[in-house]
Order: sequence, then C-alpha cells, then structure tokens
Amino acid sequence: MADLRSARTRRYVREFMSQLTRYQNDPLAQNFKTYAEARLVRARSEIVPAR
Repeated sequence: MADLRSARTRRYVREFMSQLTRYQNDPLAQNFKTYAEARLVRARSEIVPAR
C-alpha cells in the first residue's frame, strides 16, 4: 500500500476493506481498516488533477 496514486489500486483496497466487514470484531481487520482509511485519505490529498 505504499503507492495509492492509481485509481485501480484504491478501488482494490476499498473492495478488500468491504470484504472484511464480516471480520469487524477481529483486531487485525480493524487495524488494517484504520491503516487503509488513513492511507486512502492521504493518497486522495496527494493526487494532482489531470489537466
């Protein structure tokens, strides 16, 4: 997850996160979700719009 500039990569991460909802009580799933959400927010802020 080092580079989330790709829209496809971000979509894959979001899809994976949605599949983790059945494990919402698992600490590892919670940690991943927290980490991934923070990275997605940061990646969104780093994206430069195309001209």
